[in-house]
Amino acid sequence: MVYFQSKEYRIDLSSYKITFIEQSNRFNNDLKKNYSLPLNISFDDIVIEKLGLPDIDNVTSYLSSDKGILYMDDRYFSATLLLGDISKKTIEITIYYGDETLPVYDVNLKDLPWPVIVQHDFNAYAKSMLTKAWPEVTHNWPTVFRKEISGEGDYEHFLGLVNNYNGSNFVVNEIVNEEGQNIAKNYNVMCPFPYLLEILRFGYQNEGKKVRGSVFENEKLKKTLYVPDKFIESFKGSTYDQDSFRTPTSNYQQSSVRYGVYEKSHIPTIEGSYKVDLKINLPPAYTKYFKMEVYQEDAVSEMKTYYYNKSSTSGNRVIISDSVTINVDNSNVGDRIYIKLTLRYFTNSIEEYNSFEYKLSGGQLNTFPISYSLSQFLPELTFGDFVNNLKNWLNLDITIEDEWVNVNFLEESLLNIIPDKHDHLEDPNRIKKSNKNKIYKLIYEDSSSILISNTGQIFSDIDQKNKEVIAIEMPIKSLLVEQNNNIITGAYPEERPDLLLCLYDGLKSGRNPCVENISGSSLSLQDIYEEFWSVWIGIRTNNFTFEDTITAHISEPFSLKTFSYRYNELHMIKEIKRTRISQDYWELDIESETL
Repeated sequence: MVYFQSKEYRIDLSSYKITFIEQSNRFNNDLKKNYSLPLNISFDDIVIEKLGLPDIDNVTSYLSSDKGILYMDDRYFSATLLLGDISKKTIEITIYYGDETLPVYDVNLKDLPWPVIVQHDFNAYAKSMLTKAWPEVTHNWPTVFRKEISGEGDYEHFLGLVNNYNGSNFVVNEIVNEEGQNIAKNYNVMCPFPYLLEILRFGYQNEGKKVRGSVFENEKLKKTLYVPDKFIESFKGSTYDQDSFRTPTSNYQQSSVRYGVYEKSHIPTIEGSYKVDLKINLPPAYTKYFKMEVYQEDAVSEMKTYYYNKSSTSGNRVIISDSVTINVDNSNVGDRIYIKLTLRYFTNSIEEYNSFEYKLSGGQLNTFPISYSLSQFLPELTFGDFVNNLKNWLNLDITIEDEWVNVNFLEESLLNIIPDKHDHLEDPNRIKKSNKNKIYKLIYEDSSSILISNTGQIFSDIDQKNKEVIAIEMPIKSLLVEQNNNIITGAYPEERPDLLLCLYDGLKSGRNPCVENISGSSLSLQDIYEEFWSVWIGIRTNNFTFEDTITAHISEPFSLKTFSYRYNELHMIKEIKRTRISQDYWELDIESETL
């Protein structure tokens, strides 16, 4: 039986000649969604009403998609039903289903609920992390040479190194009096580098999944960090305060519910533009009632002027990273500025979920912050794009279970697959093609590339004119490690890819440099090919592709995740086109490669 089940209705698809397309991620650059071909179906009146379709003449709006479960005989999948063209009592539907429909794949990395990290002794906190690695810490502070910063804004005294550590502390910026003038000398900028595996872990965690697999046991990847393009800027002028709400400053009761009020205020004493930067990441447990306000109160009339006012009673996580500007002139100078948060009453501290900064614009000294969030230092990618980039770079095999996400190197996972026996299901008219005419080309963002034919790595394709070239592009680049400013470390490139990476292996001679390799293995394309791709491409340039059509009972286990034994060989299934031809049988069009 084949049917789509939502919370409100069920659509039985067993009587329709529905066709499903399933493509294996092992053979594709991106995570591919399984889907049905568009199908026109009729609905009973109850289902039509649930979808917001009373009748064709009165349709003004309707659900364009709906979430549910696709049941396919003895298997079931998370699924999304897409609605298309409507006619009299019929509607076109398409169903997407399987692992690749996880909602988190469509979320921007920066919009994941990264915690606000609050540390009042920032220098000591960052220093304590330098000897650690993932998973003990989520990010680290390697030094990187970035000459171009010295030509920007307030950084004419910049010493050329991000996260500049002198062997005992991170270099501190200072105000120096020169010839009666206070000069801000910004020698250093700080930037947290997130661990690549932490981004992967955290994304799946927000889908309620735990992670495991050989990727998380690889020592080189445990020390691989993403290199952000931004760095922390916390400019301090004559007026400056940075703090976090901890416990309520007052509370009140209304309609049998007690609310906690968190409040901080400042009096602007000179004219100018004042900024309040808000960072909030409150879990759902705290947000049954949420209200954030920034306002100024007239000292005489007590009239309030609101510059920021957001509220919610949804109980969903609240993530805010906003900046509020309050212009103060002679009409409102001296009127107190309030930063106010109201929640349901809690006695425990909420310090780790919020921070705010109050300052007069025009400050030139970049100081260590008391709070920051990794959300500010992540690639401009969705989580799905990030996973695709890693999959394409490291040749990963990703399988998703109810509780776990298994992320393994494909070359290793192939060894653990148990085949299904299908030698009784063979097509006498099958098509068999050799793959020895294929050349694979692995390409890094910097245009460096590696060519592989059926004989192994080659160094020119000039004499391979009749062969098909399959390009696998990897939007990856690692920092060039070289000597700059009396330290050998990574140098920031003039042009950066989506994923700029570096290796960090702790303190070396009292400094915190990026390193070229971990135990002899680097992030170079050559090392990545030899470690993760050579066996797999060796198989695929020396095997055969089969195309066949068979009729199979619904009890026959044909899956992309297992091997199929047919024609006296093991087959890795690349694509299955399933068409329901009766209550008990499928017609299967299969493309596979031999192992």
